[in-house]
Amino acid sequence: MVAANAGVTLMPELAVMPRSGPVRYLPFDGPVPHRDIGLCWRGSSTRDELLQALATLLGDHLRGVFSPARDGG
Repeated sequence: MVAANAGVTLMPELAVMPRSGPVRYLPFDGPVPHRDIGLCWRGSSTRDELLQALATLLGDHLRGVFSPARDGG
């Protein structure tokens, strides 16, 4: 619908494919919306060690991807 000029949508910047065609990405002026992303699992999981390592890996990687200049806060 957006490409047909029949609608608008809100999308995170990371979900936007390379710019092509009639759709334009317009970043927010002023306060940028944000979201919190979490990872959780049962305390009795037999994969606790693996999941802890995954949480550390994701946290380290995402801190490098999202900076205050990019995500607004």
